[in-house]
This record gives sequence, C-alpha cells and structure tokens, in this order.
Amino acid sequence: GGPATGKTTLGEKIAADLQFPYFSKDNIKELIFNFIGCPSTPTISDESKSHDFSYDKTGEDLSGKKMDEASVAILFQLIEEHIRVGRSCVIDCTFEEVHSFTFKEIKSKSFFNPIQVYCHAEVVELVRRYKQRAVSGERHPGHFDQLLYESFSRDPSAFDFPPLEIGGAIFSIDTTNSTANDYIQLIQSIRKKISHSFK
Repeated sequence: GGPATGKTTLGEKIAADLQFPYFSKDNIKELIFNFIGCPSTPTISDESKSHDFSYDKTGEDLSGKKMDEASVAILFQLIEEHIRVGRSCVIDCTFEEVHSFTFKEIKSKSFFNPIQVYCHAEVVELVRRYKQRAVSGERHPGHFDQLLYESFSRDPSAFDFPPLEIGGAIFSIDTTNSTANDYIQLIQSIRKKISHSFK
C-alpha cells in the first residue's frame, strides 16, 4: 500500500504477535538522513501522472532517489539473509512493480513463500492522514511530508501501491475504520498460511 495506509502500525503489530523481526524502509531512510543528511532537492513532479515522489532524479549525492534506492537495497539484503537461514521476517515498504524482478531473482535461487498484506484506505481518510503528518511535523523532515501531502491532494490515485505478482498469499485490509476483529481475522489467516507452508 501507499503512504499513510497503516503499514507501519500493522507491520509492527504483526511482527510482535508472530515474534518475527520487523524492518522498515522509512526507519532505514531515517538512519541514512541522520548520518548523511536530508535529500537536497526533493522533487515531487506536478507534471508526472505516475507516483513520482521519488524526489530528485539527478546524480547528486544527496538525491532522495538515491537514498530511497539504497534503503530498498538494504531491505533486500536483509530479506535474502533471512531466507538463507530459513527465518521469517516482516518488511514494511512501498514496493513497486520493478521490485518484482528482484523477488523473482531471489526465488530462483532460494525457496521462500511470500505473504503480502495490502493496506489501503478511503481517499478522504488518507487526505486527513497526509495533512496530519504535514502539520504535526512528528516524522523526520527528510520525508518532506508537506510536499507529499500537496502532491497526494492533486492526484491520490498516483499514490497506490498494489500487491506484487510474485506468488504466495495476498491479504487485503481497509484501514479506514478497521476494528480489532478485522486484525484478529487477518492475523489468524496469516498464521494459517504460515502453518501450511511448513507442512
């Protein structure tokens, strides 16, 4: 799912309940921001009709695109190492279609059974969440939440990240007004799928 759809809240809870390690692209990016510096030119294109909030596309050392790609590369390294030793983990990331090729490449070398949880919410609620992020200033300034909010407001459809076509199970959850019961059903489905994977 896209930003503000509840991936972090849900991912942390799933990881805690299943006692799996949890890794987040945003957490990794924030470490990069802290050690290297925030992106120099966060370009969120008004002209692009795609979800082009990958920041600057130049070759600058502090381009947001480079930092984003570095974060994803680190996540894939963590994923591969867990697969190598037969361990599960929870990954929180806005994976794009291009990343399907990396997952398929990993699959060609090692067995793993992916489970994707697709988070989404109604546009009105997402607008509220984006605005709250921008106004609160609670997140790291390197995320440029004000620009993200403005870009989302112009074209919400460009900020959806559907599940990848990499096989395995896919579960969907609408976090607009999700309840504790919705989560219980989700975690039970995940547990069932995991147990079947090891039979």
